[in-house]
Amino acid sequence: MNTEIILIDDDPISLLLSKFLLEKTNVPSKTIKLTPFDEPQEGLKYILDLVNDNKTDKCKLKVLLDINMPVLNGWEFLSQLNKLDPEKQIRVIMHSSSKWEQDITLALTDSRVDCYITKPMEVGKAMQVVNFFVK
Repeated sequence: MNTEIILIDDDPISLLLSKFLLEKTNVPSKTIKLTPFDEPQEGLKYILDLVNDNKTDKCKLKVLLDINMPVLNGWEFLSQLNKLDPEKQIRVIMHSSSKWEQDITLALTDSRVDCYITKPMEVGKAMQVVNFFVK
């Protein structure tokens, strides 16, 4: 089964760096698809469309999610995702510049969140994302 990682980050540079490093992890392109969004509402709509079209049965859907974003922050995104996918089949890794213990603890108490990675993305962190998401 193929894996699609949806990258949600309002910072275009961080989004580009994450996408670039994830592409360089030597995972065969037919195994992993990267879909970036710099507006979380668009990413949420994309996920809703996949769920409504029953396309989540054909691939494992994962989200690399920033916390601090305008309009719809990472916590609000998680709340919306819980409504779309109450079974929590769609897994999340939080990826944020926040090193606040309260953010890390809050993220890790959500049963949908597999881990918390601080920015900036680097090769070791990209491998960690792939190891969590592509099994």
